[in-house]
Amino acid sequence: MKTIGEITVALIVSFILSIINGYVFCKLWEWLVIPIFGFDKLTLVQSIGLLFVITFFTLKRKKDKSENTDEFSYQIAERLAYNIIYGILFLFFGWFISLFM
Repeated sequence: MKTIGEITVALIVSFILSIINGYVFCKLWEWLVIPIFGFDKLTLVQSIGLLFVITFFTLKRKKDKSENTDEFSYQIAERLAYNIIYGILFLFFGWFISLFM
């Protein structure tokens, strides 16, 4: 059974990742979608909300039996690192593509 501390850490990390991913989505929207389609600029809150809707419809949880044996702190650190690294990569490639538009 998970402790209150683990649940609190998971909620805090989820909040931080929502902000990071929302920022990345907002910048990609600004760099790519606005010039192509002429849509309005998104705020950070709108980006986070739109990501929640997209995630709700597209999330597919992989079934990995070895995941249950990993430590909770390792899972949190892995998820945080994964999102930060992918966020930086997506920002870089989105910025690079926007240079040619």
